[in-house]
Amino acid sequence: MAIAEQSSALGSVTSGARTPKLGARLRFGDAVYNDVMDFLIQEALLLDENRFEEWLNCLSPDIFYSMPVRRTVSRRDGPGFDSQLGSFLWDNLDTLKLRVRRITKTDSAFSEDPPSRTRRHVTNLSLYATEVPGEFAAHSNLLLLRNRDEQAEYSLVSALRKDLIRHAPTACILSQRTILIDQASLGMHNIAIFL
Repeated sequence: MAIAEQSSALGSVTSGARTPKLGARLRFGDAVYNDVMDFLIQEALLLDENRFEEWLNCLSPDIFYSMPVRRTVSRRDGPGFDSQLGSFLWDNLDTLKLRVRRITKTDSAFSEDPPSRTRRHVTNLSLYATEVPGEFAAHSNLLLLRNRDEQAEYSLVSALRKDLIRHAPTACILSQRTILIDQASLGMHNIAIFL
């Protein structure tokens, strides 16, 4: 099934993240694993180089992109993420395009003009087949370093990213990203960047 057909078959995701049923784990060295890891590395490069218009081409039409707020809870109360309590990010393709346009085409993106200097480190990829043919659940660790203006210090964000990636022989495309940050209080002044 082609990527575009998969997108229309799955419908529009606007109310929240889909939770796929995880199938077999693909091992390091598998051809699909290598393609997905390469995709994630190249995506990080596009973002680090502020090539946001090109980055938008890596996203499916039905992309859902979220970063729920983390709460500190007792072990028995679960992982501490609940999108009903709020999210730092809750985007689809239209809102991501608006965010990119604001940063690149307007004079009102003061939090990103001059732009942040960022470095994204993507590691520890675990890749799983899902119930949708050609779609894979990619769980990876992200460490983002961000520097602004003339500051000597970096802001750091450490997170687990749970992505859904559609794989075709010629390309990968991101259809969902849920960013689970390790901090209960965000350690930077704004989240005007993409994770």
